[in-house]
Amino acid sequence: MKDMCVSDILKATGGELLKGELATIISDITIDSKSVPSDKTLFIPLKGERVDAHKFVGSAIENGAIGVIIAEESEEYDTARDILVKSGAEVIIKVVNTKKALQDIGAYYRRTRDIKLVGITGSVGKTTTREMTATALKPLGKVYQTKGNRNSQTGVPLTLADIGDEPVGVIELGMSEAGEIEIISKLSDIDAAIVTNIGVAHLMQLKTQENICKEKLSIVKGLKEGGFIFLNGDDSFQRNYSKFIEHKIYFYCEAEDCDFRILDAVQTESGMNFRLQTPDSAYDITLPVMGMHNVKNAAAAIGVAIMLGADSSAVIEEMASFGGVKMRQQIIKRNGYTIIDDSYNANPDSMKAGLKVLDKFVCEGRRVALLADMKELGDDEVKFHNEMGMVVAKLNVDVLITVGVLAENISIKASENNKLITKHVASNEEATAFLKEELKSGDVLFVKGSRSMALDEVIKAL
Repeated sequence: MKDMCVSDILKATGGELLKGELATIISDITIDSKSVPSDKTLFIPLKGERVDAHKFVGSAIENGAIGVIIAEESEEYDTARDILVKSGAEVIIKVVNTKKALQDIGAYYRRTRDIKLVGITGSVGKTTTREMTATALKPLGKVYQTKGNRNSQTGVPLTLADIGDEPVGVIELGMSEAGEIEIISKLSDIDAAIVTNIGVAHLMQLKTQENICKEKLSIVKGLKEGGFIFLNGDDSFQRNYSKFIEHKIYFYCEAEDCDFRILDAVQTESGMNFRLQTPDSAYDITLPVMGMHNVKNAAAAIGVAIMLGADSSAVIEEMASFGGVKMRQQIIKRNGYTIIDDSYNANPDSMKAGLKVLDKFVCEGRRVALLADMKELGDDEVKFHNEMGMVVAKLNVDVLITVGVLAENISIKASENNKLITKHVASNEEATAFLKEELKSGDVLFVKGSRSMALDEVIKAL
């Protein structure tokens, strides 16, 4: 954060200064009382489902924070205020709601930054597309982007408040409830947007893919006048909803009428080769990560960069050096075999995409898949796991290991292919022991499951 004054914080939040000077400099904000990056940090305690962080205002001051924003609606308000007065905090600001205050500060600060900001959302591939877009934008100068998974109603304001003097940036917009994308896109005041695809992630919260589409495309509510949005031209949900969008639309993917159309995509031993037809020309592109889904992500990233004014040749050169994202189809070579580490998270769309990478992977040995439960799929969770088993049975997979109550359904359905060896285990430890015995030189192992299944433990053990 570039320095703000207490007066700016008050202007952003409409808060009341209980203690302190208007000219006092604030250089950081935090919602974690243990993480205080500087002695000019303002702590903003949030009320969670189980804990109200107003209980930790004293710890924040002890850890070096200059002051705290407190909410009068908090049951801990009086206690927090008394602690702060006795602690010697230099700045105490009262607001109605600290979550709203955090968002107001992020939005206020973003509008002080002269930065072209791209917002990215979708059911699958947000983080990879964000990283690809950041790579594609490099010809325009230093690129700011979301750090880690700060893509929520509390993470996005922190991300916005972290922007420096970068001329361009990429921000990831996630969701856990209806209405969230509209809120955080409006905070972000974006110049361009990308929607990756509309899958079945968040069915538990939103019930139908139509509702998911409506939620994801509400990103346009935060799109500036004169801004533009990239929609997946192969996604029927986005196609159907596009008629409600007033901003300029660019379609990308394989459909014949796409503005940025993918042609002749081929998976090689080192990545993907494809041709991208743009409104002005056509380019042969080498992408050092595998899978058709990554080609689609790259098409959107390249397209946005070009439409924001980046030199197309320089963009394509940058994309040729894209290094991938940790735990998202990272290629690891150990003990003579290869691991495709896609263990960060999983839903039916991303698991199918990863299995297709395994299906086409060039190897001397066997293709082995370790799959675990896919969470948050609502009432149809068993159906989706059954369908995944049928997918595996049709692909070029030799050995399947599954972990988890739901994933056992994958094994049961996949075993209908008599040539496929299936093994269901109760824990990651059992999966590790089996794989240490089973994997041979020349084999390739694909690993995928929801974050809570922690399949990265198996990869580390191997």
